Amino acid sequence: MTGIAVSGGGTIAVSTGDLLADAALLGHAERVLDEWVVEAGRLRALDGAWASPLVDAGAGWALVEAERLLAAAVLEVTELRAALVEAAEQYGIAERQIEASWEAGTRLAAWTLGRALPHAVVVAALHAPTIAAVAGLAAGLGLDPAAPLHELVAAIGRHPEWISDPRFVQLVRAAVASVDEFAVGAAGGVPVADAGAASSAAVLLTIAALTRGFGTGALVETPVRVDRVPPAGGVVAGGRAPDPRLGETLTGPPAPTAPVGVAGLADRIPADADGARIRVERFGSAADPRWVVYIGGTVDAGFVPGDEPFDMTSNLHAVAERESASERAVREALAQSGARAGDPVVPVGYSQGGIVAARLAASGDLVVPAVVSLGGPIGQVDLPDDVRVLSLEHDDDLVPALGGPRRDEPNRVTVSRDAFDPDDGAEHAPGALPAHDLDAYRRTAALVDVDRDPRLAEFTGWMDGYVGRQPPESTLWRATRE
Repeated sequence: MTGIAVSGGGTIAVSTGDLLADAALLGHAERVLDEWVVEAGRLRALDGAWASPLVDAGAGWALVEAERLLAAAVLEVTELRAALVEAAEQYGIAERQIEASWEAGTRLAAWTLGRALPHAVVVAALHAPTIAAVAGLAAGLGLDPAAPLHELVAAIGRHPEWISDPRFVQLVRAAVASVDEFAVGAAGGVPVADAGAASSAAVLLTIAALTRGFGTGALVETPVRVDRVPPAGGVVAGGRAPDPRLGETLTGPPAPTAPVGVAGLADRIPADADGARIRVERFGSAADPRWVVYIGGTVDAGFVPGDEPFDMTSNLHAVAERESASERAVREALAQSGARAGDPVVPVGYSQGGIVAARLAASGDLVVPAVVSLGGPIGQVDLPDDVRVLSLEHDDDLVPALGGPRRDEPNRVTVSRDAFDPDDGAEHAPGALPAHDLDAYRRTAALVDVDRDPRLAEFTGWMDGYVGRQPPESTLWRATRE
């Protein structure tokens, strides 16, 4: 058992404890036993051999008994396999009912809070003199009114388990899709059908656009450029950045081997490589290329854009289904690497890179046969039916939850597990979100490769066939806001 749960992929079943993999093995055993039953019957009927005095009658009756026992075994295996599939499906039904209850309850709570907002404003206004007096007294005593908030943030850093509880993560997943219900309630409207995380992010971006980020430029997008980053230890042929379209290459380290499995893909996602957040690899020949682009996660957690496009501004634009600076950077890196219109591209992304990967597939102007997301908030991204989607989402990771409730689509397979246990004695990443650490997702990717679930085996088999076995041409790219 690998400790991961697998859901989606055209079935309501959730594979825990390798239920579906065991059911598949029983199905194989059922077919083998069926063949043995047929073979036993064929032998028994050969030329009326059992009537011959040369054949021991006891042997004939033994074969008849063997045929009967094999048929009984077929029946038992069939019933056991059906029971395993039913158990997995019932687990999936229960999980989806719980998720639906969370979502409905959170939407109602958000609308109720919105309805209460005008009353809270009135109460605050009536008590404004008292509030101002208390604030003035605190300032006079040298107290920082924001100190409790600072202490709370520091406490969360010391106790990441507070916000890594899967129940809290589930609450956040439902809450981020309920900003519109809160706004409707505050306006005195009636509850509406949930529009998802995209509408919630769009509300924030609309406010930022109308106010130009309250004069700070917060959440306002900017142009972006990309620059080639030589690999560590390598030099650029000719002393300048090479142009792949002219056949120019880097000298230095040997070319990478083809990735194997999902773990091989996860290992190639850039992290702290001279500021590079994008890796582009071309498989196949120049005349018939197949591309994989690996996209890193958020670097700048601030809301005012600086030089780094992998920031919160890009995060919110991507979740709101708008083109972000990080997405434009990935497109430009592909173009400068030599990718042409109509070439197949598989994006593999971590965190913000996951939502960018999903957005590339959802845009419709690229040929994207598959998407791999590690910890990306892609739950509500509307992806084409012909795109294979593998999403790794830790149950105790807040970031995937920020994408809202997951879509139920036959082409989308989700792998989940609890990645953070403060009492397991293992070394976890520092900070408030240890379950979101890239290394934790790389460990989950390794579990995917050894899990027996047929949905995972189908995806990894397809992906290994896509990249082949020949070394790719690989380039790293750094993106900068202008």
